[in-house]
Amino acid sequence: MFTEVEVERIKTRHPTHQGRNEEEAQVEEQPKEQVAATKNAEANDHTPEVIHTLKPSQLELRSKILIELKNNNERIRLPPLKKTKRNDLIRILRDINTVIDTIHTESLTETNKLMYSTAVVATRELGYDISPERKQQKQPKWKIRLKWKLGQLRADLSCIKKWKDGKLNDQRKKDYLWHKYKMAEKRIPTVMEELKQRIMATANKIERYERRIVQYRQNQLFKTDQKRFYKSLENSNTGKQNLPDKEATYGFWRDIWDNSTKHNGEAKWIKDTKKQMKTPKMPEFQITTELVKKQARKSKNWSTPGPDEIHGYWLKHLTKLHERLAGQFNTVLDDPTDYQWLTLGKTFLIMKDPQKGAIPSNYRPITCLPTTFKVLTGILGGNICTPNNKQPIPSGTKRKL
Repeated sequence: MFTEVEVERIKTRHPTHQGRNEEEAQVEEQPKEQVAATKNAEANDHTPEVIHTLKPSQLELRSKILIELKNNNERIRLPPLKKTKRNDLIRILRDINTVIDTIHTESLTETNKLMYSTAVVATRELGYDISPERKQQKQPKWKIRLKWKLGQLRADLSCIKKWKDGKLNDQRKKDYLWHKYKMAEKRIPTVMEELKQRIMATANKIERYERRIVQYRQNQLFKTDQKRFYKSLENSNTGKQNLPDKEATYGFWRDIWDNSTKHNGEAKWIKDTKKQMKTPKMPEFQITTELVKKQARKSKNWSTPGPDEIHGYWLKHLTKLHERLAGQFNTVLDDPTDYQWLTLGKTFLIMKDPQKGAIPSNYRPITCLPTTFKVLTGILGGNICTPNNKQPIPSGTKRKL
């Protein structure tokens, strides 16, 4: 038999077995469905020696990511982490980057799913509730209390008015009102007038509190984001807007987007410009890890994402995926047929002029594309413009469109 000291010495010399035992213990505590999902996902992983070097907390994170990767059929909007403490974000990102390096993905589609699953797990680990259904905004307790008081006062006023008109036959109700409002000392008209004044005062108190809350929120919004503040004022002044007809809107934008315009590529001025510029042929281009890192840094952290629901923050800070993304971007350039989701976006229509009303032509479209696609096109656009920027530019034109 080994003594406790010898057992501890063996554990110290063989950390791999210790990690394996901890991982198995964690798997045993999970439900059977989660264990099956984890094993199926790990079957495609080719880095078992790296897995055994993970800490217990990292192994737990890895298990959660694999389960989410298996089950995330429907993507929901993730909350922005603007108010999260920086130290908490750094800690979770450090662990997650270590973990996702051990999860293998074959294609850009799988890597995109891994990014979303990782973002979901990280958001939950930071204490955020991710629910597909929007929670109904509850009224504050002070408002519930004052509204209940207002209802009681109105009900009592109605009963006393019936009493005055001789229509109140409930003796128990009469006794209740008699003692509550000390009607032995006051006449019915006096009590009715007092109730009317109390009802008016309570209603004014609710209105005053609501105005103060709006004022406080506007002050806070003005301090943090003045653009959103002025936009909210503009929306409140325009009031409720009528929506345009759905079929008419589809038809209007279908005529614009579906009918491509053909330009004359053999025009004389184009040929003359080519001869004058002597534009060299663009060399073969390969997307590198450094290009991915550089372009990802330009992404806005919490701007509205596309249908993949991945904010730019995750693409920027999941650095262990950048090398993988570089190789998969090159694969997409060689054969883009299986990546139609990259160009699938969500379009919002913003009214231009409220005076013109809800007509399809009075709306400006804003389309939110996947952040992965923005990074890819940003890399391509930057390198396409590089040789053009070396050419002389005619006066009155911009260098980069």
